[in-house]
Amino acid sequence: MSGEDMGAKPRSEVRDGMQIDWDIDITMDDGLVLKADVFRPVKDGRYPVILSYGPYAKGLAFQDGYPSAWERMATKHPDVTAVFAFNDLVAIGAFQAARRLGVAVPADCALVGFDGLSIGELIDPPLTTLHLDKRRIGELAVHQLDQLLADQLPPPAMITPQLLVRGTT
Repeated sequence: MSGEDMGAKPRSEVRDGMQIDWDIDITMDDGLVLKADVFRPVKDGRYPVILSYGPYAKGLAFQDGYPSAWERMATKHPDVTAVFAFNDLVAIGAFQAARRLGVAVPADCALVGFDGLSIGELIDPPLTTLHLDKRRIGELAVHQLDQLLADQLPPPAMITPQLLVRGTT
């Protein structure tokens, strides 16, 4: 992310029926200030919240971020022998960056993703991953949304991922 992005001033707009507040400061418990873009319906009311976060800089596509992230990690921590990536796409990007730097996966460094995406089977060796049952996630989300719409507080839900051991470990 460029320096000018870090100093961006908050601004708002209405687009496609959504109020969008750009570059809102969110202060973490440790004092770190993150920038967020907040999307919400224009009409006042109670709405479910979808919160998304990731390891990438705001406005930076993951495809642009992982090669330099892998290079920084390899430079600062040359003794790393395993990486657990944020998701399968990041793991595949890390795999490509490792290969460009001459790091053999899994001989030099094991690699695990998180999602269970079938695309992970297309790299050689295939990506070891933690698989999440997306159908079950959808079912739980709909159930919780139904409860929220009925003014009931849904109980917390937990889904246990399944380890799919393939070729990168």
